[in-house]
Amino acid sequence: MAGLARRIPTMLVDVVCLRREGVKLPAEELRSVTPVRAFLTIDTVTLGPPVPQAPRVRKDVARLWQCDLCDEIPQPLDGLECARVSRVGGDALLLVGVERRDGSADEAAHPQAWWCRVVLDAEAPLSQAPHAV
Repeated sequence: MAGLARRIPTMLVDVVCLRREGVKLPAEELRSVTPVRAFLTIDTVTLGPPVPQAPRVRKDVARLWQCDLCDEIPQPLDGLECARVSRVGGDALLLVGVERRDGSADEAAHPQAWWCRVVLDAEAPLSQAPHAV
């Protein structure tokens, strides 16, 4: 089981969700948010067709994984479908995509953006929330 945890390529980040239910959060609220520390992966996945005649669908998926620095199997915390890196600057990046909660219907999907600051030292305190995005 510990081998599976080591196979997930990881980038440790402090992340702030910039939207709630698809609506941008106000700047005052974003400045007071405490980021969540998690491992970030971005992968291209191939989904099977919904009907046999349909072609396979490829999607870029960003996923956050719990940040337990131990040998347990990491558990996903959140994910973005159709993910793309929108901005990169210094030690931070902005990921945008579509958020869909587990078990929700298609109409429950909404836009989401994650501000992520790369963490080089796992023992370092959490980053400050973004001042401007």
